[in-house]
Amino acid sequence: MTTRKLGISSIIAEILLVAITLALSAVVYSWTMVLMNMLSKGVFPQLSEVIAVAEGIPATKPLPSSYFILISFRNTMRNFELQSVRLYFGDNVVCQATSFVLSGGASNARDYNCKAVRVAGYYGLVKGALDDDDAIYPGAYFVSSGCGSDVGEASANDIGVSWFKVVSDTGKAPPWATVVAGIPEGTFVGSDRYETYFNPTPSPQETYVGYSGDVKVYYNDTSGTWVYLPSFNTVKLGPGTYTIVMWCPHLGMPTGKVKVEIDSSSYSLTYYVKSLS
Repeated sequence: MTTRKLGISSIIAEILLVAITLALSAVVYSWTMVLMNMLSKGVFPQLSEVIAVAEGIPATKPLPSSYFILISFRNTMRNFELQSVRLYFGDNVVCQATSFVLSGGASNARDYNCKAVRVAGYYGLVKGALDDDDAIYPGAYFVSSGCGSDVGEASANDIGVSWFKVVSDTGKAPPWATVVAGIPEGTFVGSDRYETYFNPTPSPQETYVGYSGDVKVYYNDTSGTWVYLPSFNTVKLGPGTYTIVMWCPHLGMPTGKVKVEIDSSSYSLTYYVKSLS
Protein backbone atom coordinates (compact mmCIF):
# COMPACT_ATOMS: atom_id res chain seq x y z
CA MET A 1 0.00 0.00 0.00
CA THR A 2 1.35 3.37 -0.97
CA THR A 3 1.18 6.18 1.64
CA ARG A 4 0.67 9.68 0.25
CA LYS A 5 1.79 12.65 2.33
CA LEU A 6 -0.52 15.62 2.29
CA GLY A 7 0.79 19.18 2.56
CA ILE A 8 0.19 22.78 1.62
CA SER A 9 1.33 23.66 -1.85
CA SER A 10 3.99 26.33 -2.20
CA ILE A 11 1.49 28.66 -3.91
CA ILE A 12 -0.97 28.46 -1.00
CA ALA A 13 1.88 28.93 1.48
CA GLU A 14 3.03 32.07 -0.32
CA ILE A 15 -0.53 33.42 -0.38
CA LEU A 16 -0.84 32.83 3.38
CA LEU A 17 2.48 34.59 4.04
CA VAL A 18 1.40 37.58 1.96
CA ALA A 19 -1.94 37.73 3.82
CA ILE A 20 -0.21 37.59 7.22
CA THR A 21 2.27 40.26 6.18
CA LEU A 22 -0.51 42.56 4.98
CA ALA A 23 -2.45 42.04 8.21
CA LEU A 24 0.61 42.87 10.33
CA SER A 25 1.35 45.90 8.18
CA ALA A 26 -2.19 47.14 8.74
CA VAL A 27 -1.81 46.76 12.52
CA VAL A 28 1.55 48.57 12.55
CA TYR A 29 0.18 51.34 10.31
CA SER A 30 -2.88 51.73 12.50
CA TRP A 31 -0.81 52.01 15.68
CA THR A 32 1.63 54.41 14.03
CA MET A 33 -1.23 56.67 12.94
CA VAL A 34 -2.74 56.59 16.43
CA LEU A 35 0.63 57.47 17.97
CA MET A 36 1.24 60.29 15.48
CA ASN A 37 -2.24 61.62 16.12
CA MET A 38 -1.63 61.61 19.87
CA LEU A 39 1.68 63.40 19.45
CA SER A 40 0.21 66.02 17.10
CA LYS A 41 -2.59 66.77 19.57
CA GLY A 42 -0.27 66.90 22.58
CA VAL A 43 -2.00 64.00 24.31
CA PHE A 44 1.14 62.98 26.16
CA PRO A 45 2.02 65.12 29.21
CA GLN A 46 3.53 68.44 28.14
CA LEU A 47 6.38 69.82 30.24
CA SER A 48 5.78 73.45 31.22
CA GLU A 49 8.75 74.44 33.36
CA VAL A 50 11.63 73.13 35.47
CA ILE A 51 12.66 75.26 38.44
CA ALA A 52 15.42 74.82 41.02
CA VAL A 53 14.67 76.32 44.43
CA ALA A 54 17.17 76.29 47.27
CA GLU A 55 16.29 74.49 50.48
CA GLY A 56 15.32 76.60 53.46
CA ILE A 57 16.39 80.24 53.46
CA PRO A 58 19.55 80.77 51.39
CA ALA A 59 20.79 83.80 53.30
CA THR A 60 24.39 83.57 52.15
CA LYS A 61 26.20 83.05 48.89
CA PRO A 62 27.43 80.93 47.19
CA LEU A 63 24.14 79.09 46.84
CA PRO A 64 23.79 75.80 48.76
CA SER A 65 24.01 72.36 47.23
CA SER A 66 20.51 71.25 48.28
CA TYR A 67 17.54 72.06 46.09
CA PHE A 68 13.91 71.38 45.45
CA ILE A 69 13.39 70.66 41.75
CA LEU A 70 9.90 71.64 40.59
CA ILE A 71 8.78 70.04 37.32
CA SER A 72 5.46 71.40 36.08
CA PHE A 73 3.50 69.61 33.35
CA ARG A 74 0.04 69.49 31.82
CA ASN A 75 -1.62 66.10 31.44
CA THR A 76 -4.49 65.58 28.99
CA MET A 77 -4.61 61.79 29.29
CA ARG A 78 -7.49 60.13 31.11
CA ASN A 79 -5.13 58.14 33.28
CA PHE A 80 -1.40 58.85 33.28
CA GLU A 81 0.57 56.50 35.56
CA LEU A 82 3.72 58.22 36.78
CA GLN A 83 6.38 55.76 37.96
CA SER A 84 9.75 57.50 37.97
CA VAL A 85 11.56 60.76 37.22
CA ARG A 86 15.22 61.37 36.44
CA LEU A 87 17.12 64.65 36.21
CA TYR A 88 20.31 64.76 34.12
CA PHE A 89 23.13 67.29 33.96
CA GLY A 90 24.71 66.35 30.66
CA ASP A 91 24.86 62.53 30.60
CA ASN A 92 24.84 62.12 34.39
CA VAL A 93 21.79 61.37 36.53
CA VAL A 94 22.03 63.84 39.42
CA CYS A 95 18.65 63.31 41.06
CA GLN A 96 15.91 60.72 40.60
CA ALA A 97 12.73 59.34 42.12
CA THR A 98 11.41 55.81 41.70
CA SER A 99 8.65 56.20 44.30
CA PHE A 100 6.46 59.09 45.43
CA VAL A 101 5.42 60.34 48.85
CA LEU A 102 1.65 60.47 49.35
CA SER A 103 0.38 64.04 48.89
CA GLY A 104 -2.27 65.82 50.92
CA GLY A 105 -4.60 66.25 47.96
CA ALA A 106 -4.55 62.60 46.90
CA SER A 107 -7.87 60.78 46.72
CA ASN A 108 -6.59 58.12 49.12
CA ALA A 109 -4.75 60.39 51.60
CA ARG A 110 -7.38 59.79 54.31
CA ASP A 111 -6.90 56.04 53.93
CA TYR A 112 -3.47 56.62 55.48
CA ASN A 113 -4.73 58.87 58.31
CA CYS A 114 -3.62 62.00 56.44
CA LYS A 115 0.04 61.03 56.73
CA ALA A 116 0.60 62.94 53.49
CA VAL A 117 3.04 65.64 52.48
CA ARG A 118 2.09 69.24 51.74
CA VAL A 119 4.39 71.84 50.16
CA ALA A 120 4.37 75.60 50.80
CA GLY A 121 5.94 78.63 49.23
CA TYR A 122 7.54 81.20 51.52
CA TYR A 123 7.09 84.99 51.79
CA GLY A 124 9.03 86.16 54.84
CA LEU A 125 7.10 88.19 57.43
CA VAL A 126 4.79 90.26 55.21
CA LYS A 127 3.45 88.94 51.93
CA GLY A 128 4.30 91.19 49.00
CA ALA A 129 6.62 93.44 51.00
CA LEU A 130 10.38 93.45 51.44
CA ASP A 131 11.53 92.46 54.93
CA ASP A 132 14.61 90.98 56.58
CA ASP A 133 13.12 87.47 56.59
CA ASP A 134 12.54 87.25 52.84
CA ALA A 135 14.53 84.56 51.06
CA ILE A 136 17.25 85.37 48.58
CA TYR A 137 16.47 84.34 44.98
CA PRO A 138 15.55 81.63 43.95
CA GLY A 139 13.46 81.58 47.12
CA ALA A 140 12.47 78.77 49.45
CA TYR A 141 9.87 76.06 50.02
CA PHE A 142 8.83 74.26 53.18
CA VAL A 143 6.81 71.13 53.92
CA SER A 144 4.29 69.76 56.38
CA SER A 145 1.70 66.99 56.43
CA GLY A 146 -2.08 66.72 56.36
CA CYS A 147 -5.12 66.27 54.11
CA GLY A 148 -7.29 68.44 51.91
CA SER A 149 -4.72 70.30 49.83
CA ASP A 150 -1.30 69.63 48.37
CA VAL A 151 -0.03 73.19 48.70
CA GLY A 152 0.00 76.16 51.04
CA GLU A 153 2.00 79.24 51.98
CA ALA A 154 4.32 79.86 54.88
CA SER A 155 5.50 82.98 56.70
CA ALA A 156 8.62 83.36 58.78
CA ASN A 157 6.48 82.89 61.93
CA ASP A 158 5.27 79.49 60.64
CA ILE A 159 8.69 77.92 60.21
CA GLY A 160 9.31 75.29 62.84
CA VAL A 161 5.70 75.56 64.04
CA SER A 162 3.38 74.50 61.20
CA TRP A 163 5.80 74.34 58.25
CA PHE A 164 9.18 72.65 58.43
CA LYS A 165 12.55 72.17 56.79
CA VAL A 166 13.90 68.99 55.22
CA VAL A 167 17.15 69.45 57.11
CA SER A 168 18.16 69.51 60.76
CA ASP A 169 21.33 70.40 62.64
CA THR A 170 22.43 66.80 62.26
CA GLY A 171 21.65 66.07 58.62
CA LYS A 172 19.31 66.13 55.64
CA ALA A 173 16.39 64.03 54.50
CA PRO A 174 17.32 61.60 51.72
CA PRO A 175 15.95 62.26 48.22
CA TRP A 176 12.18 62.02 47.85
CA ALA A 177 9.47 63.25 45.47
CA THR A 178 5.75 63.89 45.37
CA VAL A 179 3.14 65.32 43.00
CA VAL A 180 1.05 68.39 43.83
CA ALA A 181 -1.86 70.03 42.04
CA GLY A 182 -0.40 73.50 41.70
CA ILE A 183 1.88 75.71 39.63
CA PRO A 184 4.93 77.26 41.33
CA GLU A 185 5.19 81.02 41.01
CA GLY A 186 7.40 83.71 42.46
CA THR A 187 7.94 87.44 42.63
CA PHE A 188 10.84 89.74 43.50
CA VAL A 189 10.33 92.05 46.47
CA GLY A 190 13.82 93.51 46.25
CA SER A 191 16.87 93.30 44.02
CA ASP A 192 17.64 89.76 45.18
CA ARG A 193 14.79 88.88 47.58
CA TYR A 194 12.16 86.47 46.24
CA GLU A 195 8.80 85.23 47.50
CA THR A 196 7.46 81.87 46.30
CA TYR A 197 3.94 80.46 46.19
CA PHE A 198 1.73 77.96 44.39
CA ASN A 199 -1.28 78.64 42.21
CA PRO A 200 -3.55 75.65 43.01
CA THR A 201 -5.03 73.91 39.98
CA PRO A 202 -8.70 72.85 40.08
CA SER A 203 -10.10 69.34 40.38
CA PRO A 204 -6.91 67.37 41.00
CA GLN A 205 -7.15 63.64 40.38
CA GLU A 206 -4.27 61.97 42.19
CA THR A 207 -4.27 58.37 43.43
CA TYR A 208 -1.16 56.74 44.86
CA VAL A 209 -0.88 52.96 44.43
CA GLY A 210 1.68 50.28 45.28
CA TYR A 211 2.80 51.11 48.83
CA SER A 212 6.59 50.80 49.03
CA GLY A 213 7.30 51.84 52.62
CA ASP A 214 7.63 54.96 54.76
CA VAL A 215 10.40 57.46 53.97
CA LYS A 216 12.02 60.28 55.96
CA VAL A 217 10.60 63.56 54.64
CA TYR A 218 11.10 66.49 57.06
CA TYR A 219 12.26 67.46 60.53
CA ASN A 220 9.65 68.56 63.07
CA ASP A 221 11.30 71.18 65.28
CA THR A 222 8.45 71.06 67.79
CA SER A 223 8.76 67.35 68.55
CA GLY A 224 12.45 67.15 67.73
CA THR A 225 11.91 64.14 65.46
CA TRP A 226 12.03 63.27 61.79
CA VAL A 227 8.66 62.69 60.13
CA TYR A 228 8.22 59.58 57.99
CA LEU A 229 5.44 59.40 55.39
CA PRO A 230 4.20 56.58 53.11
CA SER A 231 5.57 56.35 49.57
CA PHE A 232 4.19 54.55 46.54
CA ASN A 233 5.48 53.08 43.27
CA THR A 234 2.89 54.77 41.04
CA VAL A 235 0.84 57.96 40.95
CA LYS A 236 -2.29 57.80 38.79
CA LEU A 237 -3.10 61.24 37.43
CA GLY A 238 -6.22 62.41 35.64
CA PRO A 239 -6.33 65.39 33.26
CA GLY A 240 -4.92 68.56 34.78
CA THR A 241 -1.79 70.54 35.56
CA TYR A 242 0.60 69.19 38.16
CA THR A 243 4.05 69.77 39.60
CA ILE A 244 6.51 67.04 40.54
CA VAL A 245 8.39 68.24 43.62
CA MET A 246 11.77 66.51 43.98
CA TRP A 247 13.98 67.00 47.01
CA CYS A 248 17.61 66.69 45.89
CA PRO A 249 19.94 67.03 48.91
CA HIS A 250 23.23 66.77 47.00
CA LEU A 251 22.59 68.49 43.71
CA GLY A 252 24.78 71.56 43.25
CA MET A 253 23.89 73.99 40.50
CA PRO A 254 24.30 72.83 36.90
CA THR A 255 25.82 74.55 33.93
CA GLY A 256 24.73 73.67 30.42
CA LYS A 257 21.77 71.62 29.27
CA VAL A 258 19.43 69.75 31.55
CA LYS A 259 17.39 66.68 30.64
CA VAL A 260 14.28 65.37 32.37
CA GLU A 261 12.98 61.82 31.85
CA ILE A 262 9.50 60.86 33.05
CA ASP A 263 8.50 57.18 33.01
CA SER A 264 4.94 55.90 32.93
CA SER A 265 3.68 52.32 33.03
CA SER A 266 3.99 51.99 29.25
CA TYR A 267 6.50 54.53 27.90
CA SER A 268 9.23 57.02 28.73
CA LEU A 269 9.12 60.73 27.90
CA THR A 270 12.25 62.86 27.52
CA TYR A 271 12.37 66.66 27.75
CA TYR A 272 15.38 68.88 27.18
CA VAL A 273 15.77 72.11 29.11
CA LYS A 274 18.38 74.75 28.29
CA SER A 275 18.99 75.47 31.96
CA LEU A 276 17.23 75.47 35.30
CA SER A 277 15.21 78.61 36.03
